[in-house]
Amino acid sequence: MPSIGVRINAPKTECIAINVTSPVVTEATAKKERIQVVWDDDSYEGWLIDWSAHPQFISQAAYDLLDFGQFNGSPPTHLIIYDDGEMTPVFRKRGGWLVDIDGDKHRVRRLGFVEAIDSSKNQFRCSKCQSVFPSNISLQAHIRSKWCRARSELNIAQQRSLRKPRVRAAVRFGQLPEKIEPISIHTIDGVICKQLLRFVT
Repeated sequence: MPSIGVRINAPKTECIAINVTSPVVTEATAKKERIQVVWDDDSYEGWLIDWSAHPQFISQAAYDLLDFGQFNGSPPTHLIIYDDGEMTPVFRKRGGWLVDIDGDKHRVRRLGFVEAIDSSKNQFRCSKCQSVFPSNISLQAHIRSKWCRARSELNIAQQRSLRKPRVRAAVRFGQLPEKIEPISIHTIDGVICKQLLRFVT
């Protein structure tokens, strides 16, 4: 249970939540996204896949040979499958950086084109460019726009530029899942406050 501090006064209400956990990504809810990884010699493209889906791509025998020592005891956060077929577990950090299984740090650029690993969840796919959308409304808006192009027709700068408005639009229209954690707030006397709303992050 996270610790909650609330101060209520006339002009506003403030709430500070501590130790709020993020939703656990399971194999059933895992997703993938196009990325570009910057190395010293060049940049390489591929798919960034939630680590929970790794059993679909890495055999148990290959998994047993992996050494995650470079991640300081933490499990990988993602699996990268490059377009040339090479795969590597990575630990994704904040600020657009990741650490691969060799301990090398790389800059990563998100290009969008997010899809569920479970293909049955990709219900709203554009038949022309194959992009997946969170709702039929956003799919129809995409079809009417000038950006209905196959990924192969877009350069890296265009892919990056296209990703941001799509994310903003999904948030604005409530098409992205809400991250909600149940909480209870007690008064100083130990009385549970009556729930009037939800805290959404």
